[in-house]
Amino acid sequence: MSEHWEVYSCQMGESPAVIAYDHGIRETIDSHPETQNVRFELHYRAPGENGLPTGAELELGRRIEGAIGAFLSERSGILVGKITVGGIRYFQTYVGADEPTLAAFTSAVGKEHSCHLSFSVADDPEREAYWQDLFPTADDWQLIQDSKVVEALRSRGDPLRVPRRIDHWAFFPSARNRDAFSVWLRSEGFIVESAPGPGSDGETHAVHFHRVDQPELSEINHLTFRLRHEAEEAGGRYDGWEDRGRGGRRLMVLPCRSERTSKSPGTPFHRDAISTA
Repeated sequence: MSEHWEVYSCQMGESPAVIAYDHGIRETIDSHPETQNVRFELHYRAPGENGLPTGAELELGRRIEGAIGAFLSERSGILVGKITVGGIRYFQTYVGADEPTLAAFTSAVGKEHSCHLSFSVADDPEREAYWQDLFPTADDWQLIQDSKVVEALRSRGDPLRVPRRIDHWAFFPSARNRDAFSVWLRSEGFIVESAPGPGSDGETHAVHFHRVDQPELSEINHLTFRLRHEAEEAGGRYDGWEDRGRGGRRLMVLPCRSERTSKSPGTPFHRDAISTA
């Protein structure tokens, strides 16, 4: 387990969900020797109306995670992420343990903490429990990065309610792609400026554009969602945004270039496309 974890919210069917996953382990997860996926399920006693834990239930989740962590450490197992939805927290792990051992463990922990803890086991050589159930889609990743920038602004005392100039960048492989995107931008009220300097992977045509907007998370994420999709439709890549905020510091968000495709229909935790609008 690495120290680089990410957390994001999404929608699973009609239920809000929170996913926390080990982002750092993505570079080594496919070579981990254990292929048995064990999913522990903690059933909360009294979740909120939205199915998410509150108050004492949060502490219960931490205690159960500690017990699972100790169990995994004894067997060279790994915790790769957690999904909380519908009154249940799912702990996704890879560990070599037979079902009688798992049954004894969950029973003992359940009795100790007066909770219902169950488990399921599946062979998972492709690590789908990580790449499909936990790893963020491009939309999820945009939300993660937008959240970080907004939180950085908030931590410096920015109320976020005041509209201000927000600058954006995008890169394209040709002037034709760039110009097509620029036409759409102007129709949406953006001021478009050509920006010098290449991107990467042959992206030699940059667009710098700006508009007055409000950097509240729901507002900015809805905007970046549209910008990213429109840039991709035009054959390019949306590169992020900045707000100089208080003190003139630049705050930039860059999209994730995901190693794998995440969250396809039919998986146990299929989630909808993300939009905070």
